[in-house]
Formats: sequence, structure tokens, C-alpha cells
Amino acid sequence: MASTRQQLVTIACLLVAIGFTYYLFLPPALLAVGAWLVLNRRRVLRHKVAVAVTVLVTAPVALLPVSLGVLLAGQAEALLRGGELRPSRDHLIALSAAVIGTIVLTKCRNHPIWRRYLAALLSCLLFGVGLVYYQAARQGGNGYYSNKALHLVLVVLLIGVGALLHHLPSPRRDPDRRRAWLRAIAPGAVAAVVIAGGFGLIRKDAPYRPIYGNTWTTMWWASQRRNNVDAAAVQTLLSAPRPTAGTVVIVWDVDPVRSYMQTLFLGTLQRDSGRVAHGLYLGPPINEPDRLGRQIRRLADPIRIVVLTPEAEAQARAVVAQYPGRRVDVVRLGS
Repeated sequence: MASTRQQLVTIACLLVAIGFTYYLFLPPALLAVGAWLVLNRRRVLRHKVAVAVTVLVTAPVALLPVSLGVLLAGQAEALLRGGELRPSRDHLIALSAAVIGTIVLTKCRNHPIWRRYLAALLSCLLFGVGLVYYQAARQGGNGYYSNKALHLVLVVLLIGVGALLHHLPSPRRDPDRRRAWLRAIAPGAVAAVVIAGGFGLIRKDAPYRPIYGNTWTTMWWASQRRNNVDAAAVQTLLSAPRPTAGTVVIVWDVDPVRSYMQTLFLGTLQRDSGRVAHGLYLGPPINEPDRLGRQIRRLADPIRIVVLTPEAEAQARAVVAQYPGRRVDVVRLGS
């Protein structure tokens, strides 16, 4: 077993990683860490100095991005942003009942690993459900970030599905090798059929189809969500000469989703996301007619609009003509 001090350092590194990658999940992570400290209080209290040093070093580093985002960038306002995709509430309830019921009602409850897992799961559930009710009370409707929190719950629940194996009978030795072999592979084969059927991979008619009448699993299996067109476009954009420092780059296409995706990934790969974000996250609908105009009004000069097709170029030039006093240029890639 890892030493307590090693575990403290590992937990601290994970908190910093969450804080710098997606700090929306930092509150449930902190709740889970708090539960871990309570469950392991006897071991932890033997290393008071190590705990104090770890907290003093970790807290300001892990909380730096969320502090900058909330206090300086005003990102707290985005917490109530609407969204379209949402995990199935029925699936979440069913999975929660199966996983939590298994841990509480079987020998899992006597195992320290499953008790700690349950504490982490309850932390995520508390955060996700709380955010959903906060969204409903403040604004109603379907929230983008509240559903993100429920997706976190879904992922943690999928990890806990392993607890269901405790419902299987304990393996017994069989003198017949063939029967022993069949008994060994039978649970795995049954589990494979259950998982494949549950996700619609057998007949492709699962009842839960959140995306265009299809499931995420079947779309992944058939490579239907591969963004080859966007990937090729971003690769072409990256190979083009970069504008002068401080220029905000917007990729414009007749397809609004493609414009959003290519601008997002180009800004990320060029490490310019912070400057582009003010004109990228405008909220739904993404296909509003004046989206490019709103981007120009929100972003600071100079702005470069990169287009890949003649139709996109015509649209962009028509919009830019409405802002003669702004430093905005339209560049046709390859021209």
C-alpha cells in the first residue's frame, strides 16, 4: 500500500490537474477529498505537518484558474447557460440504484475501497443534483453546465458497475477442465452481451437515443462522429502564416457549427483561446444570422476572418462592410 504522504501528494497533483483542465469539476473533487480525509483520519492525523504543507502548496495553485475565471473573466455568468444535450435522467436513476444498492446491500460495504468509492460518488451526485436544481430555480430549462455535472456522475457510475459482479456466485473448482473453462468465461460472455445490448450494439434499437435517433455508442462504433473535414481544415489553417501578434483569428464557414469547431480548435492549438473566447461563447442559437457581427462587436481589434470557400468569403465581406471603422480583414486561404 502506498504511504500516506505519497497519497497526499498524488491527491494534490490530481486536484491541480482538475483545476487547470476543467475546474467545474473541482467542487465535487474537493468534496471527495474531504470524504477521503474523514475516512482515513487516523492515518492522516499521524502526518499533520505533511498535511499542512500539502494544503498550503496545493490550495493556491489548484484554485488559481477558477479564481481568475470567476473574479476577472466573469465566467460565473456562464453557469446558467442553456444547452441541448442531456444525459438520460432515467438511466442515471437506474444506474445509481443498481450501484449504490449493490455497495450497501452486499459484502462491498465491508471493503474500504468501495466505501471510498461511494463517498466519491455521493460527492459527484450532490454537486450534479445541486447544480440542476440551482439552474431550475434561477432560470429553468436545460442547463449546459448542469448537464456536464451529470455527465460526471454518469462516468463515475460506470466505474461503479464493477460492483455488480459481487452478485455472481463465488467460483468453484471443477475437476472437469472443460466445464471449469466454461464456468470461467461464462460471466464475462454474459456481461459482454448485457453491455452490448444495453448500448444498442447488437440490433441498434436501444430505447435511449439522444442524438438524431441514434446512441453515442453506435455512432462511435460506426465512426459517425469523426470530424475529418474539420480536422483537415484546421491542419490547413495551422500551416498558413500566422498574423501579427495580438490578432484575433475567426474561421468563418457557411456551416455555423463548422465555424465554431474550427475556430475553437485553431485557437486551442495556437494557444490563443483566451483572446478568441469572448467572440466564441455567445450562447445559443449557434446559427443566429448576426453571429459574425456579434463576434466583431465583442472582440478587440485587430481581427482576421479566415474563410475557405467563396460563399463564406462573400458572407464575411458583407458583414465586415457594416463596420468600416474597425480593423477587420478577410483572408481567403490559398488566395
